[in-house]
Amino acid sequence: PGKGHGWCAKKWCYVDPCQCSIDVLPQMSNYVERARYRGKPLFFSYATCGDRDDYTLHVPQVGSPGCRCIGFDNMPGKIEVVLAGGKKAMYPAEIGGQCKAWDKASHPDCEGDNPPAWCKANWCYVDPCSCDLSGIVPKISSYLPNSTFTGKSLYYSYETCNSPDTWTD
Repeated sequence: PGKGHGWCAKKWCYVDPCQCSIDVLPQMSNYVERARYRGKPLFFSYATCGDRDDYTLHVPQVGSPGCRCIGFDNMPGKIEVVLAGGKKAMYPAEIGGQCKAWDKASHPDCEGDNPPAWCKANWCYVDPCSCDLSGIVPKISSYLPNSTFTGKSLYYSYETCNSPDTWTD
């Protein structure tokens, strides 16, 4: 970086995160830590201004604007999930919190030289009541059968993460 190079040369602006309808969610600003807008911390966005965020070290992919991922992101630890036939496997505790190929390193069927296509596909948990995916409906997850979100079973979507759903095909 430096004047006119890297993220210093990119366009960005402060935004209201509650009113942003873009693919890349705004990031919370740490530049002016005590500053507030409508009682909330300041957020910034490069995408709103037509540029790419090279400043933020890790920008999680959290689904399309019409169907955001839900769940815990950056949650340490492991959680046991229920697989087909009652088998169990250990997954990261933050499973489904962002678009990621969650099965790739955790599902036993994804081991070996020729894993199924769904092992590499990105997916996340979503709120089915707030998803608008042009006729594509999120599916109920069997991984955490006793877990709920707003009183409903957990639902997942590959489509919000721009991956084909080869798991249910």
